[in-house]
Amino acid sequence: MPTQTRARKTKVSLWLPVAVLLMGLLLLAFVVIEYQRNTSLVEQNRSLISGSAKTRLSSNLLYLDPSHNWSNSANDYRWIQHTPRTYWFNNAVQEFPWTRGAVSTSNPQHQKLQTIWAAIESPSPTNHVNQERLRLLNAITAALDSTSYANADIQKQTAIQQSFDSYVEHTRAYHLSPQQEIVFSLKLLEIGAQEHWSSELVHAILITGGSSQAPIVRPVVDLLLRHARLFSPEEFDWTISKMQRHLEVFNLSAYFLDDYVSHLNKPRFALPTNMGGANNELTITTDQHWFLHQSSNTHVSAEPIDLAKELDFVELEFIELGVLDSGDSLSLGELTSRISLDDIGINVNKTQLNKDQRNQLSYLVIKSIMLIAFMALVLLTLRLIEKTQQRRFEYLSLREDFVKLVSHELKTPLAGIRAMAETLRKRVERGLSVQAYPERIIHEADKLWYMVDNILGFNRVQLTDAIIDKRPTRIKPICDAIVDDVRSLSNKPYTLNNTIDESAEMLVDPELFSLVVKNIIVNAGLYNDQATVAIEITFDEHEPCLLISDNGIGIAEADRSEIFKPFVRLAQSARESARQSGTGLGLAICKRIMQLHDGDLSLARSNEQGSVWKISLAK
Repeated sequence: MPTQTRARKTKVSLWLPVAVLLMGLLLLAFVVIEYQRNTSLVEQNRSLISGSAKTRLSSNLLYLDPSHNWSNSANDYRWIQHTPRTYWFNNAVQEFPWTRGAVSTSNPQHQKLQTIWAAIESPSPTNHVNQERLRLLNAITAALDSTSYANADIQKQTAIQQSFDSYVEHTRAYHLSPQQEIVFSLKLLEIGAQEHWSSELVHAILITGGSSQAPIVRPVVDLLLRHARLFSPEEFDWTISKMQRHLEVFNLSAYFLDDYVSHLNKPRFALPTNMGGANNELTITTDQHWFLHQSSNTHVSAEPIDLAKELDFVELEFIELGVLDSGDSLSLGELTSRISLDDIGINVNKTQLNKDQRNQLSYLVIKSIMLIAFMALVLLTLRLIEKTQQRRFEYLSLREDFVKLVSHELKTPLAGIRAMAETLRKRVERGLSVQAYPERIIHEADKLWYMVDNILGFNRVQLTDAIIDKRPTRIKPICDAIVDDVRSLSNKPYTLNNTIDESAEMLVDPELFSLVVKNIIVNAGLYNDQATVAIEITFDEHEPCLLISDNGIGIAEADRSEIFKPFVRLAQSARESARQSGTGLGLAICKRIMQLHDGDLSLARSNEQGSVWKISLAK
């Protein structure tokens, strides 16, 4: 093979696969980067929904916080909007809802409600009541008389309104003890009863105090609950019963009263310590399920919550907004005993996002498999191309060597024939003896004919559509004739031991089969360092197969895979003293011929004492 051809072949076999591998790795990197980018987008969408859910949850919890509408002013009664489950602390002291403490009879502010009530009804009031407030109350009583406000004339209505306004003005200007305020308010309602007061007025005196912008009086419920520690249980129940009776008369609701009354008998809420010093710090204690909001260094509010339930509300909102589908859900992440609201993890189980994530993984696997398969196919194709080129280069090189070889091998017998023919002519002209020269010319011509016959046979059997004429053929006569014919080509004597039965037959093409046997026997003489070439031929009818044994120099184990390749001649060894020239086609032709017969030619055994060739056919 020329040096330039070998260099080009090495370059193709090395750099092209490396380039394909690098390109494949680059494409695989692009696939992985695309997967990471797409999964990152999915996670960003999931994080966006999780962040929005956390913001909405925080907003809902802050809306529950009473500190947004809480005031410590005595005239602010918006605490009624909150149930007693909402707590408000100032310097770790509970301010709301109010608690009941032990009643101390030695306290000068402790005045029994029943005593104040009796003093108001007494003809000669005692020091237990404010005299000016009592006078204004009696003025309202006198103005009302027995006529209802609705049925009175204008002058009467004016007198009633003036007396009531004077009473209200006094309540705003002078704050009496909680006990007196409660008794005067209850007594005022009892004076008017159902005939004079409206339900709005009753609701204001008992519950709301009037509008938040301009309250009429401090409502009884505020006085009672805010100062619950001043009243004994009996006084508390007495006031509640009177309030409920007035509310029932006017069909007014007081559902929260029961909650507050039951709350007074419950243990106080234990405010967690170490709330933290930062303003607007949101903390959740999962062990008690309280939402704590520290609006300043001293004020803390507490609201019992169910985080899972609150998150369900957020989930419903998101489904209504179209952020989530009906089958999607939100769930809380892992919660510790104390955790900031900003640190709460919200898991988003969105069907479309889960599907997109699975699809991205499937796309990655599929694309990777397709890319790897493509790379493998390209590398395999390159390998096949490389092998094809290698075989082509080898074939061209062998054919070039064969042409040179055949030219040389053909020249040798032709030159011998020409030389002997000229010698023959000269000896004839001189009248000398020419007895040996015709035989020698015939011998060289037979050798030339043998080489041409092999070349023509090789060309015939190499065709893909080669046609052979198979017919039952007796084997023994063919083998005997071939040995006789080969004797003329060799300078050595041949001995033949043909044990084949005269009637033994094989289904073969006689001409091609003879070429197979002839090549084996010729090689037995060419590669032989014995004085006599010994050939033994046997036939096995059961397989069927023909075994040809010789006493040649044998074939080395390493060379046995090369002997059936065309144009291949084995290197000479020290023992090949009798080595003859050849074309390197004989065994390749024989192998191909037997394949066309659906049979095979193989080397059954070979060593320094000789070889055994096996010519077999299919049963």
